[in-house]
Amino acid sequence: MILEEYRKKRDFGMTKEPIPGTWVIQLHHARALHYDFRIEHQGVLKSWAVPKGLPTGKEKRLAVETEDHPIGYASFEGTIPKGQYGGGRVTIWDKGTYCNKSSVSMEESIKKGHIRIEIRGEKQTGEFSIIKTKKTKQWLIIKHEQTGEISNPEKIIYPQKGYSKLNLVQYYKAVSEYMLPHLKDRPISMLRFPNGAPGKKFFQKNVPEYFLKWMKTAEIDGTRYAICNDEKTLLYLANQVMVPHTWLSRVDKPGLPDRMIFDIDPQNGNYKDAVECANAIKVSLNEIRMRSYLMTTGSKGLHVVVAIKRELEFKKVQSFAGVIARHVEKTDPEKYTTEFTKEKRQAKVYIDIFRNSYSQTSVAPYAARANEGGYVAAPINWEEAPNARYDIFTIKERLEKKGDPWGKLEPQSIKKIIMRG
Repeated sequence: MILEEYRKKRDFGMTKEPIPGTWVIQLHHARALHYDFRIEHQGVLKSWAVPKGLPTGKEKRLAVETEDHPIGYASFEGTIPKGQYGGGRVTIWDKGTYCNKSSVSMEESIKKGHIRIEIRGEKQTGEFSIIKTKKTKQWLIIKHEQTGEISNPEKIIYPQKGYSKLNLVQYYKAVSEYMLPHLKDRPISMLRFPNGAPGKKFFQKNVPEYFLKWMKTAEIDGTRYAICNDEKTLLYLANQVMVPHTWLSRVDKPGLPDRMIFDIDPQNGNYKDAVECANAIKVSLNEIRMRSYLMTTGSKGLHVVVAIKRELEFKKVQSFAGVIARHVEKTDPEKYTTEFTKEKRQAKVYIDIFRNSYSQTSVAPYAARANEGGYVAAPINWEEAPNARYDIFTIKERLEKKGDPWGKLEPQSIKKIIMRG
């Protein structure tokens, strides 16, 4: 319906709704509690009342077409007075952006009665079809399943915050475009926590027999590792409830790393000390004209990451990292240490360079950790470091506002630096 029909049904002198948007789902406490699903199109919100909300699995959900609403209604929360059309309390349940996934325009899709869109929000993410039935104003909403359909979607993985398995998989879908370049062609070791963050955890390197056969794998030294180069694989692995830890090299040249990592571990758990150490490493690397990047670990530490050219074996890269780490240690030996033996580190900040070893792994950027807060190993800008702690929901907001802090990592030559002296 056109906006005029909507206005005829409402007395705006009686309600604070905006007169005259993004897709939004509003929880509507009207005569019957239901969800209103609205998508922006040509200056209005195409709207459906969905009694049970959008589907999360294979089931089809009824959607009853209602009149077009003004764009401003996408942000409306409040109470519509009794006696007014749609009277009752309205709250925003979820909102976000969508894109047309049909081969024809949105206008044509609506006319044909077969809409296909991908939505991204805080609670709902995925591809949906909205299909008109023969009955007046009745449509069906169907969710298109990924390969590796989510099992036990409502299972609570992070009880401290109430985050479910569905939330976890939706998180990985939302960050896939940022995460996949860091996973591409890298052997993955999986830290599994199938019973949630408080439950038992174990490392799994070999791909189990029950994993789907289409998934790319690579055998190195008798171990068959998962390789994650696409969203389909990422979501399948997310459904296994695991933290991806990756090699610092890629499968075609496993002996030649393209990352150098300084793993900063404050023995006293003081995050502020870890930030100071990271900045000291950055200064040392700047002195030799090496650009470095920063990532929270999702725990108490930080990773300083350097993208390097694949020209040196792990031992030489580790040796080079050791020179930098010992230089930083000497700047404040009361605070920093490179001591391998844990008992001898005291309460200092440990600079670990031993991840720069063949077959050793490091937590992948954007990996959701197996701690109860659902925290993420988050690439960040250097200035963010003092207050950077993101979980599977807040990191999405950070990416929307500031974008990818790393962008494309340009590899640098350690060989050239050594030759320069």
